[in-house]
Amino acid sequence: MAASKAKGWLLPPTFVAATLLGTGLHLSGLDLPASEMVISASVLVLGLLLALGKDLNLWVLAGLGALAGLFHGYAYGEAIIGAEMTPLLAYLLGFGVIQGAIASGVYGLARRCWPEAGTLRLPLRFAGFAILGIGVTLLSAFVLG
Repeated sequence: MAASKAKGWLLPPTFVAATLLGTGLHLSGLDLPASEMVISASVLVLGLLLALGKDLNLWVLAGLGALAGLFHGYAYGEAIIGAEMTPLLAYLLGFGVIQGAIASGVYGLARRCWPEAGTLRLPLRFAGFAILGIGVTLLSAFVLG
């Protein structure tokens, strides 16, 4: 378990790389079906995982993060469809850097606030329930229209 915690820093760049890939898929004309529903479900799943308070395998988390990132990036691609190469590259670079900063900042904050698996687990679970509620709201808004 200690080895997977030491490699947890791999999660932010995995998510960011997947968002860039998702944007590339959108820009190349490939279609990811139900992207908004998958994005909403990814927020719900993140909240559920935090609320449960269980330690998960690093590869499972990386896979879930990559899948979420792929669909998030696909949605980001909508904003830049039809742009010329220079603004397109600037957009990709900018959102890649911003996503990396946010993901790394959240990871660093989590490591600082919860350095050991058993410490302060209850506040993290409460945050998970709040995120779960947001995910339920987003998903129900998508499903119900």
